[in-house]
Amino acid sequence: MDVSADRSARTSAPRRQPTPAETLQLPRRRRPTGEAPPLPYHLQTSGVRWLIAGLVLVAATVVVFARGMRGLAVDVTVVDDAVVRWLVGLQAPGLVGGWRALAAISSWWVINGLLVGLLVALLVLRRFRHLIVVLILAQLLTLVAQAWVPPIAQRPRPFGVVIGASWGGWAMPSLQITLFAALLVAILYAMVPEGRWRNSGEWVAAGLVALTALGRIALGADAPTDVLVAAAIGVTLPLVAFRLFAPNEVFPVAYRRGRAAHLDVSGPRGVAIRRGLEDQLGLVVEELKPFGLAGSAGSTPLRITVKGDPPTYLFGKLYARSHLRADRWYKLGRELLYGRLEDEKPFNTVRRLVQQEDYALRVCRDAGLPSPAPFGFVELTPSGSTCWSPSSSTARWSWARPRSTSRSSTTAWASCAGSGMRGWPTVMSSRLTCWSATAACC
Repeated sequence: MDVSADRSARTSAPRRQPTPAETLQLPRRRRPTGEAPPLPYHLQTSGVRWLIAGLVLVAATVVVFARGMRGLAVDVTVVDDAVVRWLVGLQAPGLVGGWRALAAISSWWVINGLLVGLLVALLVLRRFRHLIVVLILAQLLTLVAQAWVPPIAQRPRPFGVVIGASWGGWAMPSLQITLFAALLVAILYAMVPEGRWRNSGEWVAAGLVALTALGRIALGADAPTDVLVAAAIGVTLPLVAFRLFAPNEVFPVAYRRGRAAHLDVSGPRGVAIRRGLEDQLGLVVEELKPFGLAGSAGSTPLRITVKGDPPTYLFGKLYARSHLRADRWYKLGRELLYGRLEDEKPFNTVRRLVQQEDYALRVCRDAGLPSPAPFGFVELTPSGSTCWSPSSSTARWSWARPRSTSRSSTTAWASCAGSGMRGWPTVMSSRLTCWSATAACC
């Protein structure tokens, strides 16, 4: 195939990334710098406290009860049995029925119903990260509360009382209290938005756990120490799991209308974006806001105001692992419907998604189409071949500046992100998303 000389020269010579004119630029810092990622995962103060409390209680249980009923284990059992016998000995009309009603809150019917309902809701809402965390937690909690701690502690049920609630196996930790508390925490972190509603839900969950624990103690099924250790395990494991592997900053729980591709760029993510632009490209950001969301379905397009005299505007797009997963599901659905298309292959990393974006811009430019000039990208959280971590998420920026610097120009430009775009512009594959704007507003 014959290729014109001007096109050959244009494609063979490396293009240097343009620098925004009249912008304040700081010295760039090479990566990796050795610093923590701009979007770290925090357990927060409450998470650290629960983790310490859970570890201390489990360690104390092993130390005290591992040698059997002797020494300190006898003293703890005597105190627990005294509390249980006092509650069982209370007499009042309808009191036993009230205890049974409270104990029924954590019955197996309720636990199984909550678990099935939570799994179905997560499937319907397509919160697959939360779904995976819940499934793993269900197995882990069963192992900890049924297969690991009880055989070591071998704590018997309270002595000298008639057990009036369902029970089975060793007493410490209480299996039903553990699973019930864990389910409530999982529901809060997987279904309730962060903020006032979740904070109020935490108090409601604490009240429900306390009431059902009181009912089981009054019916002689559990001792106070059993429910205390169970509550610590049931709260600590899901709390730590959700904050590490499904943090709200990366996987927010929201019910607002809008596309899932449009990520929230305020809060910690916005701070990370500004910090990444300044550290990696030396650009000081004055304003960062969404732009052209109505025409975007595969990324989060933004308009970035860079400090300068006068300020300069850049067009940016945020890519994260959520966009990578959406691309995989999209191509899987197309393959199931139509079979695998030519040169259509899912991306493995966010870096490849950004590289494909840059390639699409180069193909459009070589074809003579009006296209923005790529300026670079910023890596918010290392991943893939850079510095991948199982508990981290990936987010990258690719942005471009329109060639026309005239503020009165009305020439529209488009930034195109496609999948499977290999070869010549005439064979660009079926998935092509374009964002159009004018040079005056960019």
